[in-house]
Amino acid sequence: MRKKLFLLFLIINILILSGCANKGYGELVPPSDKTYIPVTHSTGIVVKQDVNPTVSLFLTLSDYEEESYRIDQKTWLRLEAYNFTMDRLWVDNGHYVKAGDLLVSFKSEELEKELASYEDKKEKDQLAIEHYKRLAELDNSYNYQSEIDSLNQDMVIADAYIADINALYEEVNVRADKDGIISYVNPYLYDNFAVIGEVLIKAYSSSENYFAETEEDIDIKEGDVVSIENDMTKYELVASEVTTDGKKTKIVFEPEENSRSVISEKDLTLTIQKPKLSGVLCVNASAVFEENGHSYVYLYNEDGSREAREVTVGDHIDDMIVIKSGLSEGDEVELWD
Repeated sequence: MRKKLFLLFLIINILILSGCANKGYGELVPPSDKTYIPVTHSTGIVVKQDVNPTVSLFLTLSDYEEESYRIDQKTWLRLEAYNFTMDRLWVDNGHYVKAGDLLVSFKSEELEKELASYEDKKEKDQLAIEHYKRLAELDNSYNYQSEIDSLNQDMVIADAYIADINALYEEVNVRADKDGIISYVNPYLYDNFAVIGEVLIKAYSSSENYFAETEEDIDIKEGDVVSIENDMTKYELVASEVTTDGKKTKIVFEPEENSRSVISEKDLTLTIQKPKLSGVLCVNASAVFEENGHSYVYLYNEDGSREAREVTVGDHIDDMIVIKSGLSEGDEVELWD
């Protein structure tokens, strides 16, 4: 009995194995015909050279406030109702204005005619009053006071109309709300065209002092005068206050008298020349990256491997950076795009 069971089990296994052999699994997939392209990295060499470092100090106006002037819907309706056209642009970029100064004026031929007619009537009424007064002096038998009173009343009415017209002009004309310096003029205004809703004029007000702070080691003392050239204009500023907390240096600059009325920029950049450095190590600044407040480079070893190396950096000079420690002349480092 055991032999029969063993033979049956053996036959079943043979059938199973032969069934599996008959199943077509296909041939192995041929390998991809793609050429391996190794990843390459740009590298730079640490060099020793003389450098002339500079520091860029960014100056910002203190207490800066900007005012924008535009024509609202109500004013525009007034302009259309009386066929106003732009009369004149009174300012340009860099102009200093006081509160109430005229920025943009408008004119209506219709209102100008009315204004002229009322002014003419007042002039004629005044001449008539003078005439009645002379008649009264020549012949006091007749009292001309009623005629004079009537003419005076006409002049009062004419003055009221003139005041209304002038008030309308004040409503549509654009005047400065506060003292400041013009920083923007809409280009359309130069062609005597004002667009509703768009900013026509921008003016800023400030303390006239510039504020700057830096962690760089710079040699500026109170009383030092610096010059900044910007858009063909030379500005002169004096350092009125210099303070430091050991890490940051804070400086307040005041315009010299000859520059006070021409500075119109919110921000200025002062380039400071630092002392020349001789024989210092430099590398392309793109080699250095920051991690957790520390500076690193990837240094290539002789066997082609690379390692992260912590470095101490100094001044930037164009696209180069001074290496104070961590690398040696001739070291090859990876550059980052």
